[in-house]
Amino acid sequence: RIGDRPFIVAGHSQGAGHALTLLTQRITGTPLRARLVAAYAVGTVAMTRDAFEDAAPDIPVCGDARQTGCVMNWVSVGPKVAHWRDGSRDICVNPLTWTRYDEYGDFALNEGSLSIVAGMRLERAVADAECKNGALLVSAIRSDMYKDLPDFLGQDNYHLIDYGLFYINIRRNAVARVEAWVGGQSPE
Repeated sequence: RIGDRPFIVAGHSQGAGHALTLLTQRITGTPLRARLVAAYAVGTVAMTRDAFEDAAPDIPVCGDARQTGCVMNWVSVGPKVAHWRDGSRDICVNPLTWTRYDEYGDFALNEGSLSIVAGMRLERAVADAECKNGALLVSAIRSDMYKDLPDFLGQDNYHLIDYGLFYINIRRNAVARVEAWVGGQSPE
C-alpha cells in the first residue's frame, strides 16, 4: 500500500500498455490522480494521444522536465527503421529535452546510456533524440556497447533499449519530478 504518498507509474512495451490501462481505468478521476507524480509508459503504440486524452482528460502528456501528474511515452527508432504505421498522433516525449514537440536533443544532453548487452556499461552522449511522426528519432548511436543488440525487430528499431539509451536522464528526471511534487507543484 502506498497510503497517501506520491507514486510513479513505469512500464515498458507490454508493461507500458498495462500502465496506460492503469491510468485510464484506475487512476483518472479518482483521488489517486492527485498523488500521481508521473507515468513513464515507454515503448508502446497501444494508444494514440487523442485516445489517451479522451480516456484520461485529467492526465496530460508531460510538456517539461518538472511537470507532475502527467504521462510520457517514446518509441525509439533510427533513421532506417521500416515504419509500419502512421504514428503522427502518438504520444512522444523526448527524454533529453522533456518536451513533447519536435525539439532536438543533442548528444551532449544524453547524461548516460546503460547497456545490459555490454555488461552494464554506462556511457555519456551515446544518442541524440527528436520526436518525429510520433516516434523518437535517434540519428545515430555513438557507442559500440549496443553492437550486439538483436535485430529481430528490424533495422534501427531500438525498442529493446528505449530506457537504456536515456537511463541517467530518466533517473534524474524521476527525482526532479518527485521534488517538484513534494515542493507543492502537484497539479491539485
